[in-house]
Amino acid sequence: MKRLLFGLSLVLLQAICCLTIKAMGIENGSKWWDGIRLYTAQIDEVGDVRMIGESEEWGGDSFKLKKDKLRPGNYLLASDNSSGKLPIRGKVGFRVDHIQSNGTTFLAVRKSSADCVYTLTQTSDDLATCVSQQKAAEERETYWLMQNRLLSITFLGKFSKAQLRLMRNEILARRGWVFQSKDLKEYFGSQSWYHPLGNNYSTKISLLEQTNVQLITNEEILSDKDRVGPVKTDVAQATTKPVQQKPVVDVPKKVEEEPKKVEEATKPVVDVPKKVEEEPKKVEEATKPVVDVPKKAEEEPKKVEEATKPVVEVPKKVEEEPKKVEEAPKQVVEVPKKAEQTSNRPEPVNSQLVFVANEEQFLNALGNNRVVEISANTHLNLSAFLEQENLFSGIAGREWATAAMSGGSSPVVVSEKCDDGQQLTLKNFHNLIIRGQKNSSIEVSPRYAVCLNLIDCENCRLENLTIGHTEGGDSEGGVVGIRGGKGNSIVSCDLYGSYGLVVRETNGLSVSRTNIHDCTYGIMELWDSEDLEFDDCDFFHNREFDLISNMDSPNTTFRGCRFYDNWIDVPLFVSNLDINLYNCEIYHPIIGSKQKLLEPNKDCKWSNEEHYVPEPRQNPIGPDANSLK
Repeated sequence: MKRLLFGLSLVLLQAICCLTIKAMGIENGSKWWDGIRLYTAQIDEVGDVRMIGESEEWGGDSFKLKKDKLRPGNYLLASDNSSGKLPIRGKVGFRVDHIQSNGTTFLAVRKSSADCVYTLTQTSDDLATCVSQQKAAEERETYWLMQNRLLSITFLGKFSKAQLRLMRNEILARRGWVFQSKDLKEYFGSQSWYHPLGNNYSTKISLLEQTNVQLITNEEILSDKDRVGPVKTDVAQATTKPVQQKPVVDVPKKVEEEPKKVEEATKPVVDVPKKVEEEPKKVEEATKPVVDVPKKAEEEPKKVEEATKPVVEVPKKVEEEPKKVEEAPKQVVEVPKKAEQTSNRPEPVNSQLVFVANEEQFLNALGNNRVVEISANTHLNLSAFLEQENLFSGIAGREWATAAMSGGSSPVVVSEKCDDGQQLTLKNFHNLIIRGQKNSSIEVSPRYAVCLNLIDCENCRLENLTIGHTEGGDSEGGVVGIRGGKGNSIVSCDLYGSYGLVVRETNGLSVSRTNIHDCTYGIMELWDSEDLEFDDCDFFHNREFDLISNMDSPNTTFRGCRFYDNWIDVPLFVSNLDINLYNCEIYHPIIGSKQKLLEPNKDCKWSNEEHYVPEPRQNPIGPDANSLK
């Protein structure tokens, strides 16, 4: 019932576009431009369409559109060759909508989740004119393009994925969207034109902008080899300038002052220790494939820190110029003591530290007795790899599943079906830590997906991360799910989505110094679990249904936590067992009974103030809190 109500609210949200959309058939001889190729439609006797393409650079090609019997005026993507290959982005069977909106007629190729992955815009011009107009348009301010034209994959291919993330969110920022991600809040908050509206329900975007958001999102989750254009790697961060393009938004001064360093943007962005700069000859040892830490590092533990910077493969150019290798350390080393500073709990014994800078490295790095550390300023969208069945079916340690089930003892990385895509489930892992360096996050695109789901895992930890759904609308899936297992923990994280936390049948979960906010279904659901502890956490801006549901979960305890500015028309706690509260601040109307809320030391502060926001904590919590002290 809750999902139905929320789905209805999404329908109402989408209805605010108030645009005229008319489904019609494609006319014989009509022309369609995709940004680099011009297609001409040939209609056969049954109404199917053969699109014949021409381009100045890529030559000719063709594909077919079959009439969709269930949706008159619309089509299904088809191939006109025996191999089933297509010259455009999409797969055979994808639906193709024929749309008229505000004077623009276009074809939208949509995948199973209904998100658009490719467009062709109807035109009356010839190829040379289309090419000329495209070049002229791409010289204009990027935001003008996002607002007035459908973007092409060749244009989007000129940007790094980090830039695409800014581009996608600028569409929303220009409309007053309120962001949850810390870096997006800070970035757009520094723009003079950004004026948040206060709630996202009043944000209105056009169908064209909505389609561009979907196109950009799809570009972000593609593997580099599947992208079109000069940008073939995504270790470049948001400071990377697009090739021969104006910046998506205002470019940080550092990029403007140092344009010559763009070539080095294919390396992860990290802070380079001074000692490495002073002794470049010693860096060669940090570029070896990995494994055991050299004896020298063991004799001089202070230098081990310099071997823990994130990396991928080191290009030959770096090897020839050792002075530029500062940012290319090992990918796997023994866990240094420095890592202990971010958590009170010790690292697993004999664990390996693996640095990752993209989604593929992240999934490959997961394992028992492992610390997987995500590079600074890295935002992983896992959906690209989770949707590729060939990367999971029949591969040892991986599984492609309709629903992930308990069982077995070996660790398994599962791509699990959800209502509108795939979600990541980790099963039977132990002593695994997933940790972020400064300003790093994990996201997924499907709105019904759990961002990170743990089944029967023991002593695993999520640390110093922002975790949620991609910006662009209310998400309907949970953020972190935990079922079974014991001794897991969440430390210094930022969770936002549907339910921040869904816990079932687990024992000994610890959540500390973490924010759970802007959740659209509730803060958390706790079912049939035991010994759940929440220390120094903040819960705010959450809404809609029961905020904290505690069913048959004894020994649930909150210490030093703050609850404020949440949905006021529902109880903060709904529980059939006692909940222990120590030194908590609760700003919420008392709705229902308090008899299940125990205050052992009578030291909690209660207030009926509905929208009270307390002063910031003296000791900050959440991601990167240590750097804020």
